[in-house]
Amino acid sequence: KGAQKTFTLRILKYGKENMKIEHANLTVYSIEKAIHFLKAAFPEFQIRGEGAGGEGESHRRWLHLGTDATYLALEELTVQPESPARRPYFHTGINHLCFEVENIDEISKRLTAAEYTPLPVPKEQFRKRFYVHDHVGNEWEFVEYSSQVPKEKNLYEK
Repeated sequence: KGAQKTFTLRILKYGKENMKIEHANLTVYSIEKAIHFLKAAFPEFQIRGEGAGGEGESHRRWLHLGTDATYLALEELTVQPESPARRPYFHTGINHLCFEVENIDEISKRLTAAEYTPLPVPKEQFRKRFYVHDHVGNEWEFVEYSSQVPKEKNLYEK
């Protein structure tokens, strides 16, 4: 066996304090389909805990998927919403989550093999990006940087 891979949501420097995102909580239509997608991207993710809670419409299954350091909390929707579906970039809410990774080609191969179709992205000098929609249309971004210089990492056109 090779060395254990680790995964942590990005640590940010905020003033004098280090900050990291410990977890993100997502409501999903199917926990099994969400696990399929996420484990295709990050095979090292494990189920940390799961259960169910709440009463009536708020009763739902939940599951934490990730590493000892960080995870995604998934809650399964039990009642279909009556309102029209949210459109990313047109309605308020999260448009996508982005994960900085060390080898984007591996993730791209795993997600493509799991039958997720990559979205087109331009080639850039100091980063490689991979965008994909999961089984319900949520957009996910993965990025690998070849520079640690902030002005090179992000392309800001004027």
